[in-house]
Amino acid sequence: METVRIYRLNGLAPSTRERLRVAQLEAGRVWNVCRELHQEARLGQQHWPDREALERVTKGGQFSLHCQSIQMVCH
Repeated sequence: METVRIYRLNGLAPSTRERLRVAQLEAGRVWNVCRELHQEARLGQQHWPDREALERVTKGGQFSLHCQSIQMVCH
């Protein structure tokens, strides 16, 4: 099992805090696209999408995140 540590980011400039918030919202959009694809597969009694299928759907520059960040959300 992996250990996860959460650190408070105190003392950030308001502009940095806003950039982080925007990135969080964008990662949420990626998550929702993956969730919707999974839900469609379940309702249609199809095979669940694998990692490659999720990455294929999220490619194409539709999100304002680095491609590796999008891949990690898919994983």
